[in-house]
Amino acid sequence: MIISRGSLVSVHFSPPMVGKHWEYDLVIKNCEHFANWCRYGVKSSAQLGTNINQNDGNAYLSIGTVSIDGKFVGARLPNAHVCVNKDENGITASAGVEIGAIRSGPVEVSAGAQSKVGVNNDGFQMGVNFANASVGPVGVGLGLGIDTSVTDHGFNFLGTGFEVENGRPRINVLGSKAECLIM
Repeated sequence: MIISRGSLVSVHFSPPMVGKHWEYDLVIKNCEHFANWCRYGVKSSAQLGTNINQNDGNAYLSIGTVSIDGKFVGARLPNAHVCVNKDENGITASAGVEIGAIRSGPVEVSAGAQSKVGVNNDGFQMGVNFANASVGPVGVGLGLGIDTSVTDHGFNFLGTGFEVENGRPRINVLGSKAECLIM
């Protein structure tokens, strides 16, 4: 497969697929899915708005994730996703539907519903998120959760707690959150 990036042309073959047949499907396994999987490790198609990712026991499927991005204004169209994450610490599953999102400069607002449930070495997660908004470096999310965990980056008890992840502080109150998006 030949992939062009400006004047640089590189050839990249995905070793697991050498000598194997790619089962073509217009919606979930077309040529754009294959090209993106070879280059980035994610089966995605911006043309159709589908994204499939499977590696190391994790699976992610989204349908309808089409973004329209301009210099000053952007939007995400309605979409749905299902995700299962499994690692040495435990398993988490989530599913959701986003009605849409709109961005203008540093302000972004999205609405929809996402539910999650999981058990891991640090505790358990269960909750529903409804809406998110960010203005510059501050993000807020409206939800209802009963996450209970103690980790090396914070704690939550019945959805209320404090965390610092990747240098970003976040306060949770019964599943709703306020966080700093840049650090």
